[in-house]
Amino acid sequence: MEKQTELIVFNPPWLPELHNLDSIDEAIYYNEKLFPDFFAGAKQRLLHEGKLVLIFSNLAQIANVTKEHTIEKELAKGGRFQLEKCFKKPVKAASEKTKRDQHWRSSEEVEFWVLTNK
Repeated sequence: MEKQTELIVFNPPWLPELHNLDSIDEAIYYNEKLFPDFFAGAKQRLLHEGKLVLIFSNLAQIANVTKEHTIEKELAKGGRFQLEKCFKKPVKAASEKTKRDQHWRSSEEVEFWVLTNK
């Protein structure tokens, strides 16, 4: 895509990869290049008054997979985007039928980030 746009929406994977990924795993896990490449490309393609919207989660932090939050890291580095809004909503409890350990779900939040060009 070469043309600039006023809106980019991204619903990336919420967990960093822990091993080499099969193509099906890429829907769930992100590699270390995904976010730096995405933010660099979004900066080039977003119009000056445009908005970047991301749907994310704190799942990786509460599951102790990483301490780093990729969107917060991008904003802290500065230079490309600034925060317009961030909405966070708790995740509903898991089904009582699940056999997986879901103790962390009470702390999970889905995040809706709106960023603008700097």
